[in-house]
Amino acid sequence: MRRLVGLLIVLVLFVLADSAARSYASDQIESRLSSALNLQGEVKIGGFPFLWGVLRGRFEDITVTAGNVGSDALQLSKVQLVLKDVSFPVGEALSGRLDELEVRSAQGRARISAPALESALSGLPVDLRSLPSGKLDISSNQVDLGATQLSLPVIAEGIRYESAEVVDGAVKLRFVLEKTRLAL
Repeated sequence: MRRLVGLLIVLVLFVLADSAARSYASDQIESRLSSALNLQGEVKIGGFPFLWGVLRGRFEDITVTAGNVGSDALQLSKVQLVLKDVSFPVGEALSGRLDELEVRSAQGRARISAPALESALSGLPVDLRSLPSGKLDISSNQVDLGATQLSLPVIAEGIRYESAEVVDGAVKLRFVLEKTRLAL
């Protein structure tokens, strides 16, 4: 019985230490990744146990969620970017000198609200009410809105928008990022 209680105590302490380390690392990576990607938002590091990921130098995924991303010309009201298979030098991470992440791939979603779209298109011949619900054509990070092309914000170097869809007067976007290195 004592062994079981001892094992439970060790397990609880490990989970608490893992959670505290994840929270601390998320805060540190959040500030550095936010500036690297120009995304001011929340960072969540996936995988359990977190400490095992640090010792391996690899996280399964890092999710960045942000709002109001883009330029004065066009703001995305919500962005979610999921970095997959993220690796880093263990020594740099443990010493607090981590300045680069290698990302195998990333995928994301974004939303352009109706007011942001209207603001971006002011003076251009597009009526949001006339856009049919459904898919829009995208090429070279521009979305085709019929009479005009709208340039989409470059959230990170190498991003490629894959789809756009009009839903309830807003545009929902999907994008990918191929294998890359992110300087922190």
